[in-house]
Amino acid sequence: MPALVSASLAAALFQKACPSGGAVASAVRVPQALSHEVWFVDTATGRYVLKIPRVHTGPACLRNAVAAQRLAACAGMPGPRILAWDEGALLGRPLYVQELLRGQDAETAWGATSPPARVRFSDSFGQAVARVHSIVGPRVGSADVAVTAPSWPAHLQSYLSHIAERIQRLSLLPAATLGAAVGRMRNGIADLSGDV
Repeated sequence: MPALVSASLAAALFQKACPSGGAVASAVRVPQALSHEVWFVDTATGRYVLKIPRVHTGPACLRNAVAAQRLAACAGMPGPRILAWDEGALLGRPLYVQELLRGQDAETAWGATSPPARVRFSDSFGQAVARVHSIVGPRVGSADVAVTAPSWPAHLQSYLSHIAERIQRLSLLPAATLGAAVGRMRNGIADLSGDV
């Protein structure tokens, strides 16, 4: 995994990638980020997010993320816009700048959320994910999982296995919680039509 950048380098990268953001007052690393090095960058024009991939560092992954964000925005999906990006000329690996959406992060909010509110949120989130997956566009899928399955449900089962293995390897969830969630998702995928 690539080394983390310093605050001064993060500020310089932001300025070069997104000069319209203005002079950088501060850059603070978000410690709990996993697959990306994430920085909150404060400028005279506001607060931004600088993301530097640490796992999928190829330019194809960045192009896929930019295209997906644009397609989702065109379909009316809310989310942070990618304002600027660099495919690797500045750092030797991609990076991008997003607008910051104000609010509480999910990890913090989840612990204080009641079980009924969690169910409502999960249902709403699932509907949003379904809407995203119904968007037609020039790029589909993930750069790290090839679509070689005979059907959409088979592809989803394969992708679920891939993601569950990563979560297990990184010890992000207790084994029992992960197993229960994967079981519920597998059952839901099994109920899908192969004609999606």
